[in-house]
Amino acid sequence: MIKLNTAYTIDNGDTVTFTEGKKGTINGAYKDATLTGAFDGNVLKATFHNTKVNATGLMEITFHENGFDAAWKKGLEPGPMRGKWEGILETSSDFNVSIPDDIKVLLEQHLIKPNVGIDAVYNWFFGYYKNQFNGNEKLLDFSLYKNELSDQFKEIKQKDTRTIGIDFPILLSKGKNRPILMVCAMDPLREESDDISKIDEIGYWVPFSIINSMESKYNKSSDRSNLSFFHTILETYDIYVTDIYKVFYREGQNISNNQKEFKRLSVHREIFENEIKTVKPNHILTLGNDARDAICQILDLNPPSWSDDIYTTKNKENIYVIMVPHISGSARGAKAPILNNTLYKDIEGSDNLKYARIIQHVISSKL
Repeated sequence: MIKLNTAYTIDNGDTVTFTEGKKGTINGAYKDATLTGAFDGNVLKATFHNTKVNATGLMEITFHENGFDAAWKKGLEPGPMRGKWEGILETSSDFNVSIPDDIKVLLEQHLIKPNVGIDAVYNWFFGYYKNQFNGNEKLLDFSLYKNELSDQFKEIKQKDTRTIGIDFPILLSKGKNRPILMVCAMDPLREESDDISKIDEIGYWVPFSIINSMESKYNKSSDRSNLSFFHTILETYDIYVTDIYKVFYREGQNISNNQKEFKRLSVHREIFENEIKTVKPNHILTLGNDARDAICQILDLNPPSWSDDIYTTKNKENIYVIMVPHISGSARGAKAPILNNTLYKDIEGSDNLKYARIIQHVISSKL
């Protein structure tokens, strides 16, 4: 009855999230502590280690439909951890999908002014997210068109393009007054299409399909891997996810992300700088080569080469910028040195789950 990769809120307001480890073990992440154990029936018998006060204890955690009850057992070292825990399972209502109104204004001014209105676009995203849980949301289909793009994209409006798409930024949050991590990336390409009737239509979605439910049976393996990354980050940060180039298209055999004249458009800088001013992130995380290069150009930073560690620097507003290889499977070779770095050998998990935890560790311990 345990829910993996889902936060449980305990008495003091902190959260515990459980994940599956090696050989059937269960790992838990809580503030400055870790839990590791195995199930005996529906009871998780786990060792709790608080790294902050260097205290270790034994726990028995019994899971039920709405949460868990936990009690300390023999073997607890003297310290501040005595007592019982009651954990309440967070529901979908604890996880919020939203967008600041000022961002919507920004997008209508500089990206696209849909005939249906920008609210219709975001209401569709919100309805899509809720519909995964209650099945009661009515999603009103509509279309976006190339001629609705702002005049700052006038060159694109004049091109013979296809597979045009926009990844709209989105804010994922849990609770109130939490720090914000701004994640900037370039999501995988839109699929090729020969449907001439849709040549001027613009597809709309959010980066990394991040509003998909973690538990959806329709998720591809790559989607599940990406979602595990972001939901791990969500344990400690709200996440504002944005695509560095909001618009994607194909022109002949070329894609927009490889066109120098497209990448040099001043509108990219204008939108991004205003996103920072509006969202006011505590830190900025870039994923991949293109996001790294674009961010460095926009923020006047020197782009780093990838190594076996997480690269961090500051922009002129004194915001930490963290740059790492992309989370996609195609970047596995660039991620591997970081995942295999002996500095992080004690961090549990594999692939994107461990990748996210390494980034969390670097942010909490070094920044």
